[in-house]
Amino acid sequence: MQISYKLNRTAIQKKCRKKFWTFQKLAVESGVSYSTILALLNNSTRKATNSTILLIARALDCAPADLIKES
Repeated sequence: MQISYKLNRTAIQKKCRKKFWTFQKLAVESGVSYSTILALLNNSTRKATNSTILLIARALDCAPADLIKES
């Protein structure tokens, strides 16, 4: 069973800035499509799945928990 989470846009932006990455670069490095990343960060799609968060976290060299928005 997949659990869904909301992503913390601010945390992801900070981690991208630290690497001098755009969201397009994050998409390439994570293997998650650019349109999916934008939709997740703009809350215009359903919440992120475990696997999507894991891919993004690996690309940003951080723990998945660092990217999840607290309720």
